[in-house]
Formats: sequence, structure tokens, C-alpha cells
Amino acid sequence: EVYLIDRPGSPQSVITAAQLAPPRNNPNVVENALVNEVFGGSFSSRINMNLREDKHWSYGVSSAVRSARGQGIILSSSPVQTDKTRESMQELIKEYANISGGKPIAADELKDAQTNNTLGLPGLFETVAQLSGAYTTILEYGLPEDYYNAYTKRALALTPDKANTLAKQLFQPGKLLWIVIGDMSKVEAGIRQLNVGQVHK
Repeated sequence: EVYLIDRPGSPQSVITAAQLAPPRNNPNVVENALVNEVFGGSFSSRINMNLREDKHWSYGVSSAVRSARGQGIILSSSPVQTDKTRESMQELIKEYANISGGKPIAADELKDAQTNNTLGLPGLFETVAQLSGAYTTILEYGLPEDYYNAYTKRALALTPDKANTLAKQLFQPGKLLWIVIGDMSKVEAGIRQLNVGQVHK
């Protein structure tokens, strides 16, 4: 479904796509984070390189798996220039289809994600506040006590085949809820032409 929120005169449209995701303490929490890293979790992710670096329609787009003790959520947020709203949404639809099987995660993409997530890990424990935050995360979400100690080994053990299997489970394009905020006098018709799903305004 698509929800449209009118913001007259807005120079940008904000396109959000959301769906349900597993709880934070699911068995594939580390691996799912790497899959999302490829899709939208870093500057070099697929959706950012597409809409920002290639198309120049946005200052930056991203996706994240939001932590929750129960049912989680995975969402992407894409602020784009108004006159490219339809085209940007079309590209996002394509990227969701690609990550869920249309364009499998390549070995070099996975390696970059593994490098980013593991080499940056020590930076999470530089202060007392960061240390207490890490312990809080373990307790709040019921993670294994050795979660951080085992993180690097688990992350580096992920193979492209396994990553692609998880990507098909994590990303479900047919179940996305879209929310677009922008000047509907300029973008509504184009969004409706995409026929993504039932439109609410």
C-alpha cells in the first residue's frame, strides 16, 4: 500500500518503504545486518550509489533494521528532489526486487560489508558510555553474552550463497508499505502511475 502525505511547496519528497523484520535476537542478527549493509546500510550501498552517486537525485538514502525485542521493522528512507519522485520510487522498487533475488549479492559486495562492520567494531568500545551501551544492548534484546566477542567470526563466515538466502527472507518487496511526503500537486500522478498498490491520501 502507498500512503501520500501532502506538503505543498516542498522542494523534496521523502520516500519511506517499510516492512516487518525479525526481532533483534533472531538467529541471523549478525548476518542480516550485513545483508542490509549491502542494500542501504552504508555510503557505498546499492540504493545510495544509485540515487545519490549515479542519478544525483538525492543527498543520501539509507536503510536500517530497527531493533526490537518483539517484531522488528526494516525501512529505507529516501529524500529526493521533487521532480524525480516517480523515477526515484521506480528505482527503489527495482532495488528491492534485486536484493531479494533479482541481482544476487556478489562476493565483492559482501566483502566490503564484512570489512566495514568488523573493522569498525573496536570504535564502539572507546568510552565508558559506549561500553555500558553495549551491555545494555545485550540485556535489553536478550542477545548471547558473547555477542560482541563472536561478532567478527560470524560476520566473516557469511558466504554469498547464505547472504542471498537471507536476503530473500529479509526483504519482501510484495509486503512493503510505502509512505511519500511531498508536494502532491506535482508528484501524486506519477506515483499512481507506478501501480505499486492501493493508494491512500
